[in-house]
Amino acid sequence: MSALRILVVEDDAMLGMVLGEMLEDMGHEVAPLETTQAGAVAAAARRRPDMMIVDVGLGEGSGLAAMDAILASGFVPHIFLSGNVKRVESERPGTPALQKPFDQEQLERAMQRALPPPPGRAPRDRPTRPLERPRMDIELVQDLGAHAQAEEVLLKAGALQSAIFNSANFSSIATDAKGVIQIFNVGAERMLGYAAAEVMNTITPADISDPQELIARAEALSAELGTPITPGFEALVFKASREIEDIYELTYIRKDGSRFPAMVSVTALRDARGVIIGYLLIGTDNTARKLAEDALVKAGALQNAIFNSANFSSIATDAKGVIQIFNVGAERMLGYTAA
Repeated sequence: MSALRILVVEDDAMLGMVLGEMLEDMGHEVAPLETTQAGAVAAAARRRPDMMIVDVGLGEGSGLAAMDAILASGFVPHIFLSGNVKRVESERPGTPALQKPFDQEQLERAMQRALPPPPGRAPRDRPTRPLERPRMDIELVQDLGAHAQAEEVLLKAGALQSAIFNSANFSSIATDAKGVIQIFNVGAERMLGYAAAEVMNTITPADISDPQELIARAEALSAELGTPITPGFEALVFKASREIEDIYELTYIRKDGSRFPAMVSVTALRDARGVIIGYLLIGTDNTARKLAEDALVKAGALQNAIFNSANFSSIATDAKGVIQIFNVGAERMLGYTAA
């Protein structure tokens, strides 16, 4: 396959980033990530990509609707990403689709299917079912322990999730269906101060989360979804368990009791029958962004205090130097009124 200009549309920034790196490693040129329906449509018109890889469920809009709008102006080879491939099969039969999670080999095969055949070659038959990730033998799954099940699913995830899972920059925590931690990666150890052996088969992610935030999240989700949700682990994974993509901010509590803000993406892990066998929570330390936000707020408060002080003359002009703002301090010092 020759190098392509590819536009990725994915509202999970972490997955989008790693998918982009995977495509670049394959020799392709990747446009800046788009995360919304409107952004996808605008970027496709502006960049005219050779191929698009589009997440079906976006936080703002729909990947399906985005492609409908784009295809109205001409065909663009494309692949859909989804945690529920059956939905894509029913709504867009024949379009290449990848079940999350997937590996590089599956991605390459889907890209080949999405491209039109070379001149002179008969069109390829498109199977009615899109490619699916390799499935574990159900008898084997039933015989495996919870930890082995989680490892098996993560191994099937391939390069995309593997790059995140093995990174010290992401906390990756895999649980069983009840929420008990089965895998705790090096990033989680670094961020939270626990050794994997201290938490595996012992606690749930709720035990390292701010309890008041869990209560608030449970109340908010209960109101949003119209069903009672229990504070605790259920509040962390409820949307993911209903195949609703979920990214949220919460406060993690380290082993030493210190706290830090984290952005967390949650995915339900399922066996060959689609039954949930666990959850994967991928988090990033959000401290730097929070510090920057706090600094801006404090700077604004300081500027506001100075501007409203009678001890400082604050004068603002337009580009031509004509005074537009003349504060109380300037009035006191200079004897003019602002008017």
